[in-house]
Amino acid sequence: MTIPVVITNYRKTQVEAKLKKFYSSMTNAIRLSETENGNSSDWPTNMNWNSKDELYVWFDKYIMKNVNLLTDCRQAKDKRCEILLNSEYTNDNIAAIYIFSDGSYVNIIPGGGKTEGLERQFHLRYDINGNKSPNKQGKDIFSFRFVNGQINCDGHNTVTSTSVSQKTDRKKLIESCKQSPKTCTCLIMKDAWLIKKDYPIAL
Repeated sequence: MTIPVVITNYRKTQVEAKLKKFYSSMTNAIRLSETENGNSSDWPTNMNWNSKDELYVWFDKYIMKNVNLLTDCRQAKDKRCEILLNSEYTNDNIAAIYIFSDGSYVNIIPGGGKTEGLERQFHLRYDINGNKSPNKQGKDIFSFRFVNGQINCDGHNTVTSTSVSQKTDRKKLIESCKQSPKTCTCLIMKDAWLIKKDYPIAL
């Protein structure tokens, strides 16, 4: 086995493990919060969606207090919090950033609206290696959504203007991942958190 193959296999294993851990941690945090705050599908989202502070307050109360974190970037003086809010993350300055104990982090922005029936939607961009390169969707950044009390893959395909999910036909998910890398999370979820040989993006 050549060194490049060993490195690629290591990266795949790292991505698989971190994605599975992130999803499990967030799901468990939601379930724990429900014992205090009621059913997650009923959690209020009557915040000012143009306020970064209110976004932090909401996630601190309902989810993040039940997650093992290293840094809450709302007040921390940590250079890792100074990420570039480019198109790989968001073009919006309204973002909550949390750094986990393993150095990975999640960048959260509000999304959707009442006209779309998605007023309880948040986009979560999970970066497995923090602010280190390459900072690309489908490589080290993987997109999730929190909608109506549940966290799932971000299946909005901006290229085809259609949506996919982990239940979508696998061939379609491969094509979607190629065209709109933020949907690659759905493919990995369908494959039970494995990155198979035909994963269309080189890690």
